[in-house]
Amino acid sequence: MRPLKLEISAFGPYVDKVELDFEKGLGSSDFFLIHGPTGAGKTSILDAICFALYGSSSGGEREGSMLRAEQAEPSKETEVCFTFSLGDRKYRIRRNPTYMKKKIRGEGLTKKNADAVLYRLRDEDEELLEHSSDKVTKYIEGLLGFESKQFRQVVLLPQGEFKRFLMADSGERQIILNVLFKTGIYRRIEEILRDKAKSLAVEVEGKRHERTVLLNEARAADEEELIKRLEEVQSQLKDRAQKAEIFEKANKKAQDELQQGKRLAEQFAKLEKARQLMKADEDKKPDVESNRKHLERADKAAALIDKESFAAKGERELKNRQREAADADESLASSEKKLNTARTEYEKRQQEESLRKDSEEKYRKLNEYGVILKELQGLAEAAKISGREASVARKQADEAAKELAGMQKLLQEFREGAKEAELTAGREQAVLMLVKQADRRDAMRKHLDELLDREREAEGLSLKLSGEAKKAAEKAQEKHTAWERLWVLAQEGSAAFLAKELAEGDPCPVCGSIDHPCPAASDAVIPSREELEKAEEDMKKQEELQRRAEKASAEAKSSFEAAAAERRTVQEAWDKDFAGDNSEELATARAEMAKVEQAKATLEMLKRDIKDTELGEEKLRVRKEAADQKAVKSAEKAARSKGSFEEKQKQLPEEYRDGGKLSRETAKAGQLVDELRKAWKHAEDNFHKLELECASRRKASEAAKEAVKAAAVQAEESKRDFEEAVEAAGFSSREEYSMILAGPWRNSEARDKLRARLK
Repeated sequence: MRPLKLEISAFGPYVDKVELDFEKGLGSSDFFLIHGPTGAGKTSILDAICFALYGSSSGGEREGSMLRAEQAEPSKETEVCFTFSLGDRKYRIRRNPTYMKKKIRGEGLTKKNADAVLYRLRDEDEELLEHSSDKVTKYIEGLLGFESKQFRQVVLLPQGEFKRFLMADSGERQIILNVLFKTGIYRRIEEILRDKAKSLAVEVEGKRHERTVLLNEARAADEEELIKRLEEVQSQLKDRAQKAEIFEKANKKAQDELQQGKRLAEQFAKLEKARQLMKADEDKKPDVESNRKHLERADKAAALIDKESFAAKGERELKNRQREAADADESLASSEKKLNTARTEYEKRQQEESLRKDSEEKYRKLNEYGVILKELQGLAEAAKISGREASVARKQADEAAKELAGMQKLLQEFREGAKEAELTAGREQAVLMLVKQADRRDAMRKHLDELLDREREAEGLSLKLSGEAKKAAEKAQEKHTAWERLWVLAQEGSAAFLAKELAEGDPCPVCGSIDHPCPAASDAVIPSREELEKAEEDMKKQEELQRRAEKASAEAKSSFEAAAAERRTVQEAWDKDFAGDNSEELATARAEMAKVEQAKATLEMLKRDIKDTELGEEKLRVRKEAADQKAVKSAEKAARSKGSFEEKQKQLPEEYRDGGKLSRETAKAGQLVDELRKAWKHAEDNFHKLELECASRRKASEAAKEAVKAAAVQAEESKRDFEEAVEAAGFSSREEYSMILAGPWRNSEARDKLRARLK
């Protein structure tokens, strides 16, 4: 948590509102010092922070209702506003205690209940998180992770509390440190791991037992032997499968060869050769028979090799188990020796119980003396503070009396000024009529000027459009004359054209006469039909432009006449209402109106000043009375503190009234208690630890002995099984068995090669 701003009002020694802007004043600094003489209000800053968060003081000795400034006026509100940050989030908390305040209406005091609100700040906005004193306190506890007491012990540690934290018992310190470092999760992890370890130990023990049973059933000493035997069997199976495949192929080949048939001569040749070989073998028959018999006995002996190996391994396993049992007995003896030593130490520490209790009682008593000594120091300090407060209160009463006299004089001046301003403001209605008349004259003059400008503008437009209409009429006449000329030429040209086609005796297409005494003739250029149509179109367009120009001219003339009529009407009203020149009188009225407005503003300001001064006068009177009462109360409080000091001092032996000596004796007693506790705890833990160790090693020794017995039984059974197999195979002793397999006879390949030759 990082403090950003603290605002205090009527709180502790701070009567007026005080603002501490940590963020602005400290910048990025992580450390700062609050210093000043005794009673300057250093602790009150911490009280304000703790009160804003939890509703109590930093020392936990005063509730919120006891923190209101006694010198504060009844109308002044007691309030603390604290802004702080947690990580990148900002919060503002506003809290007030329960106190008596001045009624809004009527006389006397009324109770204002404790209240609090908590906001989260988001840029320029505020989000309401909680309201009401108790709900805000619970929210803060969840937000910071501390209760009020833990916050004071861990974060603030105000005057004298650090010693109390150091001298707290281990249980209380552990709770505080658990909260501070959040070790609860690690304690839970430890418990889970401990339970898991126990479960795994049980599971491992079960697996070990299962392993032993399986090895016994397989007659194997360990997993390596079992795996090796399994690999050997798998290898033998693989070899036999390969041989079977070879034999099958050979058989198939022989069948194929047999089916193919061979020449009888070759068969007889082979038979003859076989007879010769047989004869040779008959000559060597004595050696062959000897080898065949030895081979038969070697095959029988080879069948017992696995049993021989198993019996040898049983003997080795027995020796291993016997060695492990001896090691377990040796470890058990060592642990029992340590246990006896630990038991002696534990019994010795148990005999120190009375000494330990006496030391703890002395330590507790010394701590109580320390509390009493601190209370005595507080009472002495309270008596001094009360004396100083009485002196300050008397001084404040004198200052309030002087301020009251000055304020009464100022109030009289304000009232006289208000009377003068009120007289000036009384002329407002008369002046206002003249000002309104001046405003009306200015408005009419402005309107008349606008109408005159509009009339002149309309007249100019009318004259302009009239000239344009005249020009359009002249152009239209020109276009009409041009069209008529072309039309006449076209008519004359048509008669001449027809006359050229006349012949004597043929009727004229126009008059029907067969005589043509004077046919029409023309030397002029005859216009084309397109030229004639073009001239007619130009004429019509110009006539249309003429009509539009004449219409616009008529409309402009009408607008001009209307504007002139409106201007004449307004001019007549002006001549009627403002024939004389009263502009100077109206200007004077405006200046007078400015004075009236200034007087009204001054009157309102003086009324507010009078009201504020009257309130200030009442506050000073109340403050003087409060200071007088404070002086009396402080003197009484000093007397009570002195009496309480003398009464409390009787509870503290004289030899412990020296704080340094008491502190040394307490530390010495605490060290002795801690040493006795640690010694007893160490002896107890060591004794119980060795008890468990002995029990575990005793169990291991018994298990090792059981393993020896099992290995002995297994070795004996393996040996007996092998010897019975040797006897059943026809061997008189193990020595004869070993002689039969001596040399290459133990090798199965060598025996197979010999067997092949004997065939």
